Amino acid sequence: GMALEPMSVSREKPENEELKDMTRRFLVGLVFALPLFLMEMGGHLFGLDLPLGPRAAAFLQLALASPVVLWAGAPFFQRGW
Repeated sequence: GMALEPMSVSREKPENEELKDMTRRFLVGLVFALPLFLMEMGGHLFGLDLPLGPRAAAFLQLALASPVVLWAGAPFFQRGW
C-alpha cells in the first residue's frame, strides 16, 4: 500500500514524492527490461538472433534482470515483507 499521509488543508498541491520515486523506478526498470525482452523473445517474434552463446546470453540476462527485480521492485518486496 501507499504510505500514510497526514490530511491537511492547503491551497497549493503538495508534491507526491512517492509517485516521483515510483515513476523513476518504472522508467529505469523499463530501460533494462526492454532489451531483456527483445533478447529473449526477439527470435520467436521478430526473427532476431543474437550472436551470443547460451552461457553469455544467460549472464547478460542476469545482468539486465537484476536491477529490475532488486532495485525497481524493491518497494514491493519491502511492503510485502
